[in-house]
Order: sequence, then C-alpha cells, then structure tokens
Amino acid sequence: MNVDLQKGFALINDNDIESAKKYFTDLLNIDNENSLIYSGIATCYELSNDFENAIEYFNKAINYDSDNYLFFNQLGNIYKKKFNINSNKADLLSAQTNYEKTLALNKNYLPCLNNYGTTLLEIGDYDKAIETFLFSLKLDPNNALVLSNLGNCYTKKSLFNDAIEYHIKSVELESNNYALYYNLGHTQLWLQDFAEAEKNLLKSIDLNNNNYKAYSLLINLYYLSSNIDNAMIAAKNALKLNKQYPPTYVHLSNCLVAIGKTQEAIEALEMSLKLDNTNFEAYYGLAQLKYSFSDFDLSYLKDSLIDVHISLESKAFAAMALWCFYDNIKEYDKGVDYLKTSKSSFIQYLNINLNNVIENEKSYFQKIQSTYNELSKLNFLKKDKTENFMPIFILGMPRSGTSLLEQMLSSHSKIHGLGEKGILQNIVEDINYPFDINNLNIESLTEIRNVYINRSKNLIPNDKTIITDKLPHNFLYIGLIKQLLPESKIIHIQRDKMDNCFSIYSKLFVGKMDWHFDWQSTLRYYEFYVNLMKFWNKSFPDKIYSIQYEDLISNSDETINNILTFCDLDFESECLDYIKNKRPVFTASALAVRESLNTKSIGKWHNYKDYI
Repeated sequence: MNVDLQKGFALINDNDIESAKKYFTDLLNIDNENSLIYSGIATCYELSNDFENAIEYFNKAINYDSDNYLFFNQLGNIYKKKFNINSNKADLLSAQTNYEKTLALNKNYLPCLNNYGTTLLEIGDYDKAIETFLFSLKLDPNNALVLSNLGNCYTKKSLFNDAIEYHIKSVELESNNYALYYNLGHTQLWLQDFAEAEKNLLKSIDLNNNNYKAYSLLINLYYLSSNIDNAMIAAKNALKLNKQYPPTYVHLSNCLVAIGKTQEAIEALEMSLKLDNTNFEAYYGLAQLKYSFSDFDLSYLKDSLIDVHISLESKAFAAMALWCFYDNIKEYDKGVDYLKTSKSSFIQYLNINLNNVIENEKSYFQKIQSTYNELSKLNFLKKDKTENFMPIFILGMPRSGTSLLEQMLSSHSKIHGLGEKGILQNIVEDINYPFDINNLNIESLTEIRNVYINRSKNLIPNDKTIITDKLPHNFLYIGLIKQLLPESKIIHIQRDKMDNCFSIYSKLFVGKMDWHFDWQSTLRYYEFYVNLMKFWNKSFPDKIYSIQYEDLISNSDETINNILTFCDLDFESECLDYIKNKRPVFTASALAVRESLNTKSIGKWHNYKDYI
C-alpha cells in the first residue's frame, strides 16, 4: 500500500509532534506492517521524552524490518538518553547491545561508531572504546569529536600525554566547540596543570555560558588549588544552571569539609547519591565523614565489587567506602580486605607498574643527593635584609602532621597560613629540578626567588609578612630552598614509620604518589625519605628544625614554643587554641585539625599489623 510518510516527517521537522503522532497512528489503519510508520511514531515519543513508548514502537518497526540498521542505532540512542537521565546501568548495556546490532549491519556507520565508543567509555571498557574510535578515525580522520573522545579514553587509562595530544588536535579542528575545551581542561586537571585547565574550562564556559559541567569541574579545580572563594562561586554557578548534576554535589562537599561545615557536606553527598546511586565516590566521601551506612547500602556496595558491569574505578571507590566504614566501627579484620581490594583495583585501573614507580623514585632521590653532594659547586643567595618577608616551610611525609602543625602556627598573630598552594613545586617543574640546578647562577636564582616571593605576596593579606608554606613533599627541595630563600625557616615533622605509612596507605591521594597504592612500596618510599632527610641535615646543619608528631600531640606547649623560638617569634597561646582558627583546610586532615589534640591516631597501625 502506498502511504504519504513525508507529511508526517514534515510535521516532526516543524516540531508539531502531537499532529505528527496522530498522523502516523492514522496511517496504521491503512498499513499496519510498514516499519517506517512505526519508526515515525517512535520518533514522536522520543522527542516527547516518552522513552518507553519510543522503545516499544522502534521494536515494532524492527519486527517488520530487522535489517534496518538505523532503527537499532536509534534504539541505542534512546537507551543512552534514558541512562543520562536515570543512571540505570541496564539502559547503558541495552544501548551497547543495539549499537552492536547496528554495526553488525553497517560497520562503517559513523554516527553509531562514536556513540558506541562513548558507551564503552562509560561502561569502563576503555580498550574496546579506543579500538572503536581509532577505526572511526580511519573513516573520518578529522572528526574533532572522535579525537576528543579518544583523548577521554586515554585519560581514563592514565595515558595523559596521549590524551592531551588528541584533545589539542580536536580543539584545533573545532575552535568554537565548548565540549572539546571542557574535555581538554578535564585532562589537564588530572595532570594538576591548574592554570591550563582553568583557562580551557573558562573558554568552554565562554563558548557556552550554560555549561554547568565546566562550572562543576571548576569547583574541584579551585578546591585542589586551595582557592575556596572561587570554588564556592563556581558551585553557585553550577547549581544555578543545573541542580540535578551529581558530581557538583561531590565537589561541593569537599569545599564544605574544608571550611568545617561537615553536616552540609554530608547533605551534599546524600543529594549526589539521590540523583545517582552509582556514584561510588560519594559513598567514599560519606564514609570518610563517619557516615553510618544502612544494611541496604552495605549490600549494594558489596554487590558492586562482583558486578561485571561496574568499572574498576567505581569498584575501587566502593571498596574504599567499605574500608572506611569498617574502620570507623573498629571491625578491622573486615575492613582491611576492602582496603586491599581498593588499592589493587586502583593499580589495575591506573595501569601502575610498581617496580617502575619505585625504581624511578629511587633514581630521583639519588639524583637529588648527587646534585647537592658538593655544595661549593652551587650558587646560593645571601639573606636580603631589606626584604620584609619570611616563609616557614612545613614539610615531611604526607600524613605526618603537617596540616595540624600549620593550623597551630597560622593561629599566631604574625603568621598567615598559605597552605598547599604549590608555588615552590611549580618553580621546581619550570627549572627541571634537580637536573639543571648546576646551571643556576646568581642572576637566575634572584629571578626565581622574586617569582616565589611575588606569587606568595599576592595570596596573603597586606599586613602579614610571615607565611607558612605547607606542602609535605617540599622535603625534596630543601637544597633549593636554601639556595633561594636563605632567611626561610624549615620545620620538619616526622611521624612513627608504621603509623605514617599505614595512614598514607589507607587514604587516596591525587598527584604523583603511585607508590601509595601498595603497602611495601609505601614502606620503601618512607626509607628513601628518611635517608634524604639525613642527607639534608648533614648538608645544612642547624638549618632544619625537626620535631616528632608524637611530641606535638603529647607535649604541644613546649614543642610549639620551641618552634616559634626557632622562627624568632614570641609564644602565643592562640597557637594551642587552634580549633578557633577558621581558615579553610584542603587536605585529608581537614576533619582532624578541627578536633582537640588526641592520641587516637598514635599506634593505630597495630590494629592492622596482623592483616597487612
């Protein structure tokens, strides 16, 4: 039978969906075996976001024309739309199935190849996604969206250099596509290249001021770069545009913890899970806040660990949430297995070669010592008595008490706590430390010093001249600190080896700390650190003031007084009353520094010595 289908599709093009639906439905009275009529009705339902009816009618269309790859592709798109709204993994798997049926009928169908690739990416099958995108690029080498999606795959596999290369190619091809700049900024954030990430995320927003995902990611960027004011502005903008985007609430919760608003942080994470119960990072966030999971929550988290459809990344966060939960309720034997599961999942997910990691770290430490072994061959600046500025470097291993010490010292009336701004770390990267240290003359050292001072002064109140620069890994750069800033004070805090190492191992850290995903590797790194500190103390006698974390806890009055004396400052009791200090804390110790001094973390590793 001949029926006029064009009229119906013309009504769809004119956005007269209800008229189009009625028209196609009436045609069924004439020809009820025409697949295109069913597809027309299905399209009307899809455009009305009535996905269940859309699925029903596309299946009816397929029943009469099972070789039409376009029907399967459209079904895949509908299931993917459903997933984007409801976060139901079953819908994502249905999308995958229909895309595979599409490609079985037409393996070169480009729109499906890209959608199939992004579906595999969301499922967590990164290798197959890469294979799909590479095949797509053979057919269309200059497809900017495919290049960007390929970059997203390499980001997920922690192959960041490859990822950046593809992202840059994509923005070069489509310089007005906001989504491509978002993807580039996202990868740069993984690399902690905050300046470039911020630039590209803002570019994305400039091209599309409704880009709530970019604002949401900016929350995390500003949090990681310790800029709470900008983080909260980004959060406000993100929520103004979309209150239904789960990651926004996760990023916001980190900021709320940083400023001591724990209950509001919990509420933000609960909202994230209400919107998407597969957001396992939110479960981990709640567990860190000592949240009491229900039996249903615990069962769900445990089931996720054996669900073949859950990505390794999600499983890693789910296991960390379970570890924290059982640690909080002191069921140590149960918790430690989940900790090990999480760490091994992250090692696999991030494609970490532990042998290479440790050997690279060992070589790096050795290079530092060989560079500074003959101090007479290096240039050192002299104290500038005219400069009204003094940094106090607080350093040591992560989780050694550096955050607590900074909170106490920054309670002093003359000290501004700069936190982990990473100013020195950025300088280190710029000068290729320690490999090019021998090339630094007085002129270049002076220039670098001025960069450090100016960047620091831009971040502190005008009435402050003394800062704490707290970044644990600055212990790597003590030699450079003495070259650049001879007037600076260096406070080294050391913690019991086993307590320190277990505290590191039991947390998650961003950045270049791949060794912390393995217990034995963490212990080896600690030994590298101890040997380097011995070297620094021998190289710069009496220039480094070392304290024990345990002394800071048990004898805080004397310890703080001695530190202040070393820094040529008078004792102030406010340093012991640090809980009243309302400055944001952007570290894993954000909760601990808002508690009174206690010994609960001392000797904690003994609870796990039989299990690790």
